[in-house]
Amino acid sequence: HQVEVDKVTGKIVKDDGWSAENDKTSFDAKVSPVIAGYTASQASSTAVTGLTQDSQDNVQTIVYAPNAETANVSYIDDTTGKTLSAKDLT
Repeated sequence: HQVEVDKVTGKIVKDDGWSAENDKTSFDAKVSPVIAGYTASQASSTAVTGLTQDSQDNVQTIVYAPNAETANVSYIDDTTGKTLSAKDLT
């Protein structure tokens, strides 16, 4: 959108109007990056179509939550080699 304004009067002298670059009026969905140890709240963003000069902002938030960690701990007697107890931890 290109507008020319008269610097003396402040009036618009030329307004070419709004047009989409390459006639593209949409945003494609984007895949959420994989981050080791975390899970994204959505696999991808949502595609947006039908954009015009009056379209509202489109904000999409994807939250990453840490994955649960687990471990199995065994307590072993050094002398006898017997397992005294075992615990599953998170």
